[in-house]
Amino acid sequence: DLQDSSRIWSTQEFRGKAGSGKTQMMAFNNTVWIGTRVGLCSMEVNNPVFRWVIQDQSLAHETVQLRIDSLNQIWWLTKKFSSINRSGIWEEHRLPNTITPSDLVVVNDTAYIASDFGVFRFNNNEIEPIKEINDNLRHKYVTCLTTEGDHTLWLGTGAGVYSYSLK
Repeated sequence: DLQDSSRIWSTQEFRGKAGSGKTQMMAFNNTVWIGTRVGLCSMEVNNPVFRWVIQDQSLAHETVQLRIDSLNQIWWLTKKFSSINRSGIWEEHRLPNTITPSDLVVVNDTAYIASDFGVFRFNNNEIEPIKEINDNLRHKYVTCLTTEGDHTLWLGTGAGVYSYSLK
């Protein structure tokens, strides 16, 4: 039973903290993670206090996706960069200026980023296009990704659905 008394912040309070624009949320390990236009914040489930993890007004980039991988690393993807929390330390990696990301999935310790120019792989601190996928797409704008276990990557585009073997 959802009641107004269970509301943590009003819309106005949240906008004041997070700015306007797309927001993504993810719950993991009794913590709610919130990616906003001006940063990333968290809130413990049992102590609902809004805490900035990364706050930077210069970011001004919409959060695209939040994910957790099999190593319990948190991945935060915005329109301009990807950040990973490895053992409490945030690492920032700039995306190529020519792409606009649309989705992110993580398989083991590799992230796959969907974009308007195909799919990119992030592994060993390198972001690179996946040539064998991108060269075979009729429509380069990949809008969404999902995986089946750790062996198949599914891609959604304006021209259809594709599968790619990760093995």
